[in-house]
Amino acid sequence: MKKAIAQAIVQLMEEQGHEASLYEDYSGRSMFGRKTYGVVANNAGTIIGAILSDALEENSILQEVSSLHNISPFDIDSIYIDNMGLDIIIY
Repeated sequence: MKKAIAQAIVQLMEEQGHEASLYEDYSGRSMFGRKTYGVVANNAGTIIGAILSDALEENSILQEVSSLHNISPFDIDSIYIDNMGLDIIIY
């Protein structure tokens, strides 16, 4: 996940009253040492719900970030989810 998108997801989740944090240099399953950014929260539904809620807003944080960084939905070919103890990470 691109850093700008991960940061935006953390920001929108915090604005909606959810706990989330940015995870830098995460290497997930089958990444063979490659590193990426992720978002850590208590469950995947909270993250997905926050993203969908933001997408419906007129002043969407994700739309603003995608415009600033020239990121298209086509740049996201997949999203992965891993367990991190009691939390999960999407990346």
